Amino acid sequence: MLGADDKAGIAEIMSACEIIVCEQIPHGKICIGFTPDEEVGKGADWFDVEGFGADYAYTMDGGVEGGIEYENFNAAEAVFGIKRIAVHPGIAKNTMINALVVACEINGMLPWAETPAHTEEYEGFYYLHKLEGSTEQVSMSFSLRDHDSTILAARKKTLQQAVKIVNEKYGADTVSLTITDRYKNMADIIKNHFHLVENARMATESIGVIPLVIPMRGCTDGASLKVKVIH
Repeated sequence: MLGADDKAGIAEIMSACEIIVCEQIPHGKICIGFTPDEEVGKGADWFDVEGFGADYAYTMDGGVEGGIEYENFNAAEAVFGIKRIAVHPGIAKNTMINALVVACEINGMLPWAETPAHTEEYEGFYYLHKLEGSTEQVSMSFSLRDHDSTILAARKKTLQQAVKIVNEKYGADTVSLTITDRYKNMADIIKNHFHLVENARMATESIGVIPLVIPMRGCTDGASLKVKVIH
């Protein structure tokens, strides 16, 4: 089975089909599928794997020549809701609690070096990707990423601890936190079917390209499809 979710992947697959047809290359059953929106790991939710009839899948995406990726991030989204006391700044002494300042305080509690700008390869991160609001109320969103699910769980606890500290300092219900899991590392399942990686490696070498087995610092539809296909 081959699958794609972007223009580069579609072009790769259709070019391969053209070569197979034009050069009359012998082959077995070929299954092709396309899915949208892999960025949040939901694009493959409605893909009918059973009806499609494939036991294993290779998904195609843009990347470096020879790149073979079977490890992706475990991912979660964390949203802080901050609301506090806002008064006129002229009479604010010992009264005002600025929600914007509280948001900055929470961000300051996180490891400064564990952001996308400072990490690579298997290093995970906290990614502050949205901050909006006013003195009275703020919404602050983080993407949590790590290849290791245990470390991702620790990142969640770090945020929960920040909420506890802030609420103890400024009062209960100053900050709320909602954490939502997005997708998991497909390596946890692929490791039990490693012939898929070895087959891809051999196929790459057979056409004179050096295979590069590297961790994916993102997601692919394979992260969602893996459970539906292999289980």
